[in-house]
Amino acid sequence: WLQTLYLLMFVGTFCSCFLSCLFNLFVKTPPYLSLSSELLTVYFHIIGLHTWIRWRLFIKDPCLLALVRRIRDPIEGASLWKVLRQRVHHVGKIFLVLQAVGVAWGIMVFSNPALTHWREASTDEKGRAEYLFSLVHAIQMFASIPSHVPTLIASYGLFVFVNRLHVLDARRVARLLDLPKHLQHARVVSKDQSGIADTSADLIDDVQNRLDKTCARFD
Repeated sequence: WLQTLYLLMFVGTFCSCFLSCLFNLFVKTPPYLSLSSELLTVYFHIIGLHTWIRWRLFIKDPCLLALVRRIRDPIEGASLWKVLRQRVHHVGKIFLVLQAVGVAWGIMVFSNPALTHWREASTDEKGRAEYLFSLVHAIQMFASIPSHVPTLIASYGLFVFVNRLHVLDARRVARLLDLPKHLQHARVVSKDQSGIADTSADLIDDVQNRLDKTCARFD
């Protein structure tokens, strides 16, 4: 139920922030600068929500899970999995910094101007609809940015990670083909050269098919 509550809060804050930015096209309070910049901000919400939904579905895809299991295979991919873990560890630190910078930048550029607009209003003006909207908009952005910006940045990390999986998948098959005796680990029964050649071609086709399936998910 915690996961369900989190999903409701995440999607709810995303949608409320989207509606506020959309409404701000007409109210034109800070951080509104121009129509084009505000439209871009509204479009950012559409991209972010679409990206989150797409990746949430994709990481549960059986083909992706099967690919990960191949890389984790203790016989065929032991060394590859170790390399992948090290690379993810290093790249993860970079993305963590990017996420922190993205959140700070988002609060500074979007949330603070709206809050400042409300703060600088006189006591009488703060009760007006325009300034109350600025306060509500600022609160919504303060609540949304710390979770939504890192999510969008993490999607780029996931894209790099999946591409890396396919590179290691091809490298795994290349190692099997480079050392024919390892083909036994791929359950090759035939010992004749023709059989090994056919199996090698099948292994290469499988690598391409797995890549094609991944690419098809992004069409």
